[in-house]
Amino acid sequence: VPGAGGTKRNLTALYIREAGRMGKDNGKNGFRRRKYRSELWKLCKYLLVGVGNSAIDWGLFFLLTVPFSVAAWIAQPIGYIVAAINSYAVNRKVTFGTIRRFFSAELLRFSLLTALTAAASSLLMGFVTHGLGLSGTFWKDLAAKVGVTAFTSLLNFSLSRLWVFRSAEE
Repeated sequence: VPGAGGTKRNLTALYIREAGRMGKDNGKNGFRRRKYRSELWKLCKYLLVGVGNSAIDWGLFFLLTVPFSVAAWIAQPIGYIVAAINSYAVNRKVTFGTIRRFFSAELLRFSLLTALTAAASSLLMGFVTHGLGLSGTFWKDLAAKVGVTAFTSLLNFSLSRLWVFRSAEE
């Protein structure tokens, strides 16, 4: 077949060029970069969904603490749980792309994670507001809320990714 040898040489040269672009590991770093980017993109989506969840959480928190004078350690889990319901509904599709039914083992795991994190969040808020003295004014409550929210957000993403919404192949 005329030109067959040239085609084989061209494919070999193309393979060598592509392998050289990916590094000497024959594509392992390329895969790792894609996996890293994928996980980073999941974290970004999770954080964007979290902005809406935070608006719900914080809105309820300050609605309960300011006009109704509910203690911060009681208002914290209420706002947190309402936002968590929204979090499950949105993150399961948008962030983690699950195809499982809404009422599934994921919901059970998510509910357990939410209950445990809400309890930890409330205890942490109690420690920060009473133990560290960050309570009594709007600004102190706000500082406590920011710290507790940052901690629980990172904890929740990690456990959601690794346990709640884990993919079937993991």
